[in-house]
Amino acid sequence: MKRNYFSQFDTIRFLAMLGIILYHYLTHRVSGGFLGVDIFLVLSGYLVTSQMESKYEANIQDSYFKKTWRRIRKIWWPMVVITMVGLTYLLLFRQPLLVNIGINLTTSLLFVNNWQQILSGSSYFANMLHPSLTTHYWYIAVYMQFMVLWPLFFNASRRFTKTKWQSGLVMLGAALLSGILMGVIFTPGEDPSRVYYGTDTRFFSIALGGAAAQLLDMEQLAEWLKDRFGRFHHFIVDVVLLGLLAILTYGMLKMLDASTFTYYGGMFAFNLLAAVTISLLTYKGSWVGFLLKFKPLRWLGQRTFHMYLWYYPINVLFHMVPTNQNWFTNSIWPQVILIIVLSCLSYALLEEKRWPVPIFNEVPNNEPVRLFTKIHQLFSQPAPWLTRILFIAFTFVFIGGASAVAISKPAENVTVEEQQAAEQAKKIEELNKQRAEQEKQADASLSTYKKNLSETSLGFYQGIPDDQARFAYQLSVTFIGDSLMVGESEGLYTLYPNAIVDAAVGRQLYTLAGYPTSLDSQGMLKDVVLVDLGANGGFTSAQISDFLDEIGREKTIFLVNTHVDRPWADDVNKTLAQVASDDSDSIYLLDWHDYYTSHAEAPTWLSQDGVHFNPDGGQVWLQFVTNGMYQVLKK
Repeated sequence: MKRNYFSQFDTIRFLAMLGIILYHYLTHRVSGGFLGVDIFLVLSGYLVTSQMESKYEANIQDSYFKKTWRRIRKIWWPMVVITMVGLTYLLLFRQPLLVNIGINLTTSLLFVNNWQQILSGSSYFANMLHPSLTTHYWYIAVYMQFMVLWPLFFNASRRFTKTKWQSGLVMLGAALLSGILMGVIFTPGEDPSRVYYGTDTRFFSIALGGAAAQLLDMEQLAEWLKDRFGRFHHFIVDVVLLGLLAILTYGMLKMLDASTFTYYGGMFAFNLLAAVTISLLTYKGSWVGFLLKFKPLRWLGQRTFHMYLWYYPINVLFHMVPTNQNWFTNSIWPQVILIIVLSCLSYALLEEKRWPVPIFNEVPNNEPVRLFTKIHQLFSQPAPWLTRILFIAFTFVFIGGASAVAISKPAENVTVEEQQAAEQAKKIEELNKQRAEQEKQADASLSTYKKNLSETSLGFYQGIPDDQARFAYQLSVTFIGDSLMVGESEGLYTLYPNAIVDAAVGRQLYTLAGYPTSLDSQGMLKDVVLVDLGANGGFTSAQISDFLDEIGREKTIFLVNTHVDRPWADDVNKTLAQVASDDSDSIYLLDWHDYYTSHAEAPTWLSQDGVHFNPDGGQVWLQFVTNGMYQVLKK
């Protein structure tokens, strides 16, 4: 049976992959780039269903187990090799990142990584605590789970329905149930990783792709359009396609990974439109489909699986947690180019097998593998020098990867900080509700207040002059921050008993549109507001300006810049300085970065991750922000 190949889909794959990459590098500008994964899943559902339907109609039997095993083998070996390269790099240069490798690698190769991350409480959106080279394997796990389940679902739908159309309606119904389940499980304001990772809550992606394959018949559509629009039928399809592509592009630029809209139907709607778009791209005579057959993009699209394997390790090592700042770590596009180059090389080596290497990438010939014989022949008989070099490189990488697994830290040590942060976040939420309802602390009772504090709490007053302590005790202020503020929330609550501390792990400013209004409606937005955001990623001038407008520029707002040694830090600090200088009457910059860099002992203020504060650093930060607000408000 001749199989249709739609080369325009290769271009769609590359554009989706580019969206995924840019989401991780420019999250505040391409906030919906994570939806590129949805396009992959919808496209897979469409193609697999189309193939199975063709075979069903032709009464061709295809072994379920052989087909599944072929898929596993095709995916598994590149995963192993590229993961071993990454682990070897960590072993040689970044051993502190060798955390939880054993369980992550095992579950990745067994295609259950998504559920392992769910059960361990890991967050896809708060990955600075323990960045892992295998976090992105959640998608490969979901994909392979679908490839195991979907043929069974398809066969069941065809067995109990009479027509292709009815089968498509069953798939559409299953997609709706999955989308509803996502909305039911998702809790606004909490980390969405459970519904983002879940096979059950992402089932609608592949189901919508399958439903589109069954319900949208392009030949019938062509006949219908010709009857009504004549020779303009291609034009009608292309206009609709351009509109759909514009909507999908807008979604990938603007949809937020943690917003209520995304999980209450936004992602489902995006997938539905993607399924319709993919179907229409197969319409014969479409100029949009023809343009997407551009050979360079198609060529890159055929290598997107390898791009997916490479992009996250490169992002982690050189963007998310680089060891130092240089032209490469501070530049996005050289890293994107590196991802593409490595992908092309690994594709040529492992898929095309352009440079055969005994054992590691030989073309199967059904002969038994004689390991030691092949090694002996390689070095005792004439062989291309490149083959020998590649064999040594493969061997080195696998030994290095195995050694990295052997010395990695155990799983129990990994989630402690995440659990502590989650517990502290719950305390913050409870205390904020109490403080929103309580009366303001009496002005003259600081000494009495301190008598009731524990010895640990009294330690937060260390280094803070009495006049500043009284100032903090009386001040009504709202603190808005990320995980750095989560870590110092206990000190803030102690020093500022009239304060609201609204902080969350992984928080980024670009996600907070509408948030100040929500705080205000709950009585949690005071007349003095301190904002400390920027450790997790950058933001544009327009985004910070809109955020400040929503807080209300009539309030007194303090902006604290960042010390983190990350590529986006300079842009964050420049943007904050510009905003403060533009509106100096009510917005003040507390230059923590300058204070931090002016102290030689500053690195000793940080914990092992080089970002968050240890107890000494946290106390210095409390002294700094208290003094900064005191100097402004006591003028």
